[in-house]
Amino acid sequence: MNQIRLQHYDSVSAIDPLQWRQLEALSGFSSYGWLNTVESHAIGSYAPRYIVAYCQETPVGAVILDLVNDVDRENGIVRRVFGGRRLLRHIFGKSLVPNLVAGTPFGYGGQFLMNAGADRTQTVRVVRELLSAAEELSAALGASLWFSDVLASDTLLMDILRDAGYLSSRYLPLAELAIEWHTFDEYVDTLKSRYRNHIRREQKRCRAAGVVFEEPIDLGDRDKTFVQLANQTYGKHGDLAFPFNPGFFSSLKSNLGDEFQACNALESGNILGFVTMISDGHTAWAGNYGLDYTNSSSAFVYFNLVLQWPIRKAIELGLKRLVLGRGHYELKMRRGCTLTETSLFHKPPNALSRPIYAGLFRMLDRHYTNQAGLNN
Repeated sequence: MNQIRLQHYDSVSAIDPLQWRQLEALSGFSSYGWLNTVESHAIGSYAPRYIVAYCQETPVGAVILDLVNDVDRENGIVRRVFGGRRLLRHIFGKSLVPNLVAGTPFGYGGQFLMNAGADRTQTVRVVRELLSAAEELSAALGASLWFSDVLASDTLLMDILRDAGYLSSRYLPLAELAIEWHTFDEYVDTLKSRYRNHIRREQKRCRAAGVVFEEPIDLGDRDKTFVQLANQTYGKHGDLAFPFNPGFFSSLKSNLGDEFQACNALESGNILGFVTMISDGHTAWAGNYGLDYTNSSSAFVYFNLVLQWPIRKAIELGLKRLVLGRGHYELKMRRGCTLTETSLFHKPPNALSRPIYAGLFRMLDRHYTNQAGLNN
């Protein structure tokens, strides 16, 4: 490989979209359309950085970075360390900000993107150059560098980070399903009888209540409602608001086209809930969802929307894999999912702090192992 040139960008819109699409990643949240939409519609401080490696003006790799100053930031490192403990976040979390996080914003995976034509030797060289550039940027900004949501399947990156002196901790795994069926009914038939019965009861309750499901093509008249329902869900399950403003979903549809799918549930013309997913022709990733908790029907609509529809749609699209995100692990595993581990990586600033961070990472590793039920 010839000499590598590194270029820094503050917005993905400054990068040629055709060149960006020459780079492959392990996450659909690294797509140009997703990144562009997040930049346009994120609420609050969002400061992305992109470093792209070029060889003879052809992109051969890139790293996605996010400068975080907010201790309450969703998917932020402070939340990874202190979770929902708001008081601890505000007392001790300030010692961890600002930080520079490598990884897809509001998604997972995708720390480094590589040209599909590169061999292992070339890939190692490019990743090391990008890592060095990210560390230099981290030092210039006075923001510690972290790698968040590194997928277990990204073995090359994990090896390079460990060789470079980074410590690691397990984070919450992702549930994913290998698609091996031609129809949704075939999938249901592979499950144990009690779980098959659960799914059929969920479907029957929706039919009895007159709930119908639709996949809207134009989200312009749905967008505001989707954001409102997403805010209900965020409010019910934590202390955050939905991180995007109205226009987010219609912008995703515009930027991603057929790679973005949405489904909503209707009862008497009223939207009870919605779910979205993005895909790349091989894998689908579950996106956002929201429910109207003021309507009792949303309780059983949840299962049909959030668990059944993505599987049904992935089968219909002929995909090979569906990533269903985090949470409800036992329920998802009963429905055929396996768990893929994700990890956090950080290199302590000096030898004196290394034992402190090593102890912190051991504590985090135990915590997230227990939280995911991986000790069972």
